[in-house]
Order: sequence, then C-alpha cells, then structure tokens
Amino acid sequence: MKTRGSLSELIFLIEEAPEGGFTARALGESIFTEADGVANLHDKVRDAVARYPYPREYRAWPGPNSNTFMAFLGREVPELGLALPANAIGKDFLPGGAIAAMAPSGSGFQLSAFGVAGILLAVREGLEFNVLGLNIGIDIANPALKLPGIGRLGMSAVIVD
Repeated sequence: MKTRGSLSELIFLIEEAPEGGFTARALGESIFTEADGVANLHDKVRDAVARYPYPREYRAWPGPNSNTFMAFLGREVPELGLALPANAIGKDFLPGGAIAAMAPSGSGFQLSAFGVAGILLAVREGLEFNVLGLNIGIDIANPALKLPGIGRLGMSAVIVD
C-alpha cells in the first residue's frame, strides 16, 4: 500500500468481466473483487473508510494498526474478498473490543480477545490460531502452512469463489 504523509492509497486495476460487470485487483495487495458497477464499490469503500473507528490511533501490537484498518475494510465491504496474510500483525484486533466478527474475507468467522488470542475459520483464510498476535494455521483450499513471521509455506494463494 502506498503511503503519503498520513494518507494511504490502494491502486486497483479494473477490468470489464467477460460475463458482465467488473473485476478489480489491488496492485501489490491481496485484494480482489467483483461488482456490477465500479461506482457502487467505490462508494462502499469510501463509506467504510469514513466509519473506521481508529483514524488517529496506531499501536504496532496488538493493534489498531494498518493491518487492523485493512481487515476492517474487508469486514465492512465483503465484496473485496480480502484475505490478509498470517503474518499481518494487527489484523485480528477487532474494533470496539468485539470478541466475534466476520473474517476479513467475508468467507468465515473469527473469535479474538483484543488481537492477543483467537481463532479464525474461513474458506479464503483457512484455519488460523492467534497467540500473542502471532498466527499459525493451515489453508486447505490452497494447501499451505501459515507460520508466525514467515507467512505461507506451500502453494500460492489463489482466488476461491
């Protein structure tokens, strides 16, 4: 993600889908989505950014941080299909002290105690355990181990619909 001062931006490659509608892939990030119209998706993301509860707070661990922000966008706009890597510390910090939420990809659920301990089970992310902000897990859809500080060991992640 590009950062300029206190602002961050995502750059999306938007293409017309052969079956109609559009696809959008964030360059350099694990974000892919499909929508009937670009304007509608743009509005949803802009509204989610405005609702982010920690715009002026940053804690490297356990959050909120930049990974907390990206996970928040994924939960608020499930059409993004966002699946953050296991080594994205802060992605498991749930806003407002919540203990349960939809997974950032929108394809499952997670339980988390302030980003310090938790579990996530989702189609796109697989099964992840979070202990002290470090994730270990397994991805069944795209066979791989997820290890703290390393990320994925196995097949490259592909889009699972």
